Amino acid sequence: MSAGDALRPQTYATLISLLAATGLRISEALHLRYGDVTPDGLLIRKTKFQKTRLVPLHETAVAGLGRYLAQRRAVRLTTDHVFVNDDGMVRVLALDLEDLVRIADARLTRTLDDDECRQFLHRDSCAS
Repeated sequence: MSAGDALRPQTYATLISLLAATGLRISEALHLRYGDVTPDGLLIRKTKFQKTRLVPLHETAVAGLGRYLAQRRAVRLTTDHVFVNDDGMVRVLALDLEDLVRIADARLTRTLDDDECRQFLHRDSCAS
């Protein structure tokens, strides 16, 4: 198993959550580098209209992204892109249907724990 393989589930979960929480375009998220993650939010460079903008993050998105980045940095890959594929060298991820179905199925067939509720639903808990 490559270093990127161990990170793959967290990469997908964080990427999909970040897209949902921020409204980023997939290309904008995939081009993020460590230096683009700032205390004020995400610095999105070369947007659709070739401008740069700052996207603020909700505190739960900051926490979720922080947890992912701690895991991502521990893998010590040779690129500074935030989201990488399994070989750790290429920044573009291929989100294939099987992976997306597996992620969705995992979310639908089990109860989210409190950390996941904060990360994905921006709620303190999922208790009914």
